[in-house]
Amino acid sequence: MSDEDQLIDDIHDALTERRDWNRISIEAWEYQPSYGGKRTNFLDDYTPYPLDLFVSGGEIAISTPGVAGGCEQHVRTRHVFPGTQRGLRAVIAALGEHETAARGLDIRGFGECVLYGDCVRDL
Repeated sequence: MSDEDQLIDDIHDALTERRDWNRISIEAWEYQPSYGGKRTNFLDDYTPYPLDLFVSGGEIAISTPGVAGGCEQHVRTRHVFPGTQRGLRAVIAALGEHETAARGLDIRGFGECVLYGDCVRDL
């Protein structure tokens, strides 16, 4: 087993212990309770993405919930960690804060931000 394969297995085990994480591919997971568990129909460039985590190119990345074209408050950001056991420990330590924030988000505000401008609060 390669180091990256072992890391992927270790991440899967860690996320399975936390529950509420859904494996969406061999090397990617998403946090189901993002936006309080609410879902919308998927439309490219409009639908807010949930909190997710993936492994690629020797790195582990957490992407916050959000939209690609949103304002500073609603834009999706990526936090990258080294693809090592030490990096995995840092990811696990960071997940609690990200999960808590993701659960409390209002999905409607993200869609409105993309549809109506820089941020609906400014209307």
